Amino acid sequence: MKSIRLEVLTVLSLPLLAASTGVRVAANSGVTRSSLNPQQIALLKWYDVNQSISLLLPGSFASGIAFDGFHVWVTDTRGNTVTKVRTNDGKLLGTFPVGKFPFSVAFDGANIWTANFDSNTVSKLRASDGRLLGTFAVGNGASCLAFDGANMWVTNRTDNSVTKLRASDGMALGTFPFGGTGVAFDGANIWLPMQTSNSIVKLRASDGQFLGNFSLPGHGPSGVAFDGENVWVTFETGGGVAKVRASDGQVLAFRQVGGLSFGVVFDGENIWVGAALSVFKVRASDAKVLGNFNIANTDAPSLAFDGANIWMAHDHFASKL
Repeated sequence: MKSIRLEVLTVLSLPLLAASTGVRVAANSGVTRSSLNPQQIALLKWYDVNQSISLLLPGSFASGIAFDGFHVWVTDTRGNTVTKVRTNDGKLLGTFPVGKFPFSVAFDGANIWTANFDSNTVSKLRASDGRLLGTFAVGNGASCLAFDGANMWVTNRTDNSVTKLRASDGMALGTFPFGGTGVAFDGANIWLPMQTSNSIVKLRASDGQFLGNFSLPGHGPSGVAFDGENVWVTFETGGGVAKVRASDGQVLAFRQVGGLSFGVVFDGENIWVGAALSVFKVRASDAKVLGNFNIANTDAPSLAFDGANIWMAHDHFASKL
């Protein structure tokens, strides 16, 4: 297994069994987000199954990563940019300026959004050509993003809050005193890890109504993903991943994976966890750890799934398994 020092991201070229259902949506397709149901949006199914590839890409201090149906978008916290990369051949299609320290990135079915930590803003870019469509103020320390089919939710880490923006025009629809790190949509509700209380909060997406605060077995909850029935939460302190039933917040399993865990993504069958020095594959049905793949960095990476491959982005280094 060879480790390659770069300053960006890479693909983990691993055979994945992906769900063959789901609508392929991309910037240059005729499919719009209105054709997707909330479950497909919650599962980030902007894809059909794509051809597996293996490549390394240039960049600098890559942090967030998202897939739009044909491309991955990667934020560069040092360069204050987001880069568009075609997944089938790895061609760089453009690098676009956004706010200061763009920590994460998300796709809304037509546009790309970045959360700019040092600017306390989010940027909205047209996915087809990277044109900046707007910059919108949120709370302090804009960190993570989730799209609910109509609105973009932005966590404000410094404020321990989350802001709801209307995706069509960026209008702020409310700020709620929960969260600060990761955020996920389950088709009806928003889930927010709470580092101050080692718990996770559930809000109704339609109006931000508080639906519950559920204790977690780990410390420093950070990343969160939805698998169709359950919410998975990673932990910055001590590592690990917890499986939480979305219907009632009950913890169904906890697995110790890595000493510092951050990125988490669902591939249609398994959960992938980005940890310091490793990426872990966990079977969603029973939380059994199926694999541990070494990476050449102590920083826990962000992860994305393109229908066939797991992509990871993390500071300073990239590795290919």
